[in-house]
Amino acid sequence: VLIANGNYNNQSSNNIPNIKPAYANLESMESYVNDCLGIKEENTYVIKDATLANMRTYFGSEKNYKGKIYNSVNNNEEVFIYYVGHGAPSNGDGLNYLITSDADEYNISNSSYPTRLFYDNISKINSDNVTVVVDACFSGKQNDGQNYLNNNASPLFELSEEVPQTSRNLNIITAGASNEIASWTRDGNHTLLTKYFLLSSEEMPLYSKKSKSDFNPKVINFIQEEVRKDAKKFYGRAQLPQFIDD
Repeated sequence: VLIANGNYNNQSSNNIPNIKPAYANLESMESYVNDCLGIKEENTYVIKDATLANMRTYFGSEKNYKGKIYNSVNNNEEVFIYYVGHGAPSNGDGLNYLITSDADEYNISNSSYPTRLFYDNISKINSDNVTVVVDACFSGKQNDGQNYLNNNASPLFELSEEVPQTSRNLNIITAGASNEIASWTRDGNHTLLTKYFLLSSEEMPLYSKKSKSDFNPKVINFIQEEVRKDAKKFYGRAQLPQFIDD
């Protein structure tokens, strides 16, 4: 499942900035899942500018977790989910959100998809291995460091708080800590996390040889170090991708 939310200007009230590299990221990830993972095109869902309705269709809702992805997995197949787009920090309701393309910036909680619901629903998929790459930040800031959401929103949370404690099948990579910005490459053609995730795949397996539930330590070290260096070099800020596995 590949989701790229790059265009947020479809609402007259929105000041949510577009994400320039989102579609280039998507194209590169399509090649990765088809060529490197060997996933057939007919088994690949590609969604540009996902709406709230799209997210509920594919990942389920609060009332029914059996979305399209859940219903597509029948024989313990491995699942790969990629999201690039904005995230939104909690604004007092204790939840954080993946900002959908039709979101209302003044009413994020009712117009975007909660990350806790996202992780909870996909943890119920009948698969022993669900790899999730979330190339988004929850700082409420865009790549140039400017705020675009309510300054009272709080981005301070731990990724582990969002993931169900009973989960035994989720392996998650995110762009950085909750208060860090998901930076772009200097030319704006890709985001740093996606760039180095793809580069690592050319040199080493994503998972360790011992277990498909454990990320390869070499991959973790490579992605974290390269993203950290570029974020500091190009923008003078910290960014350290986060990894959670079984």
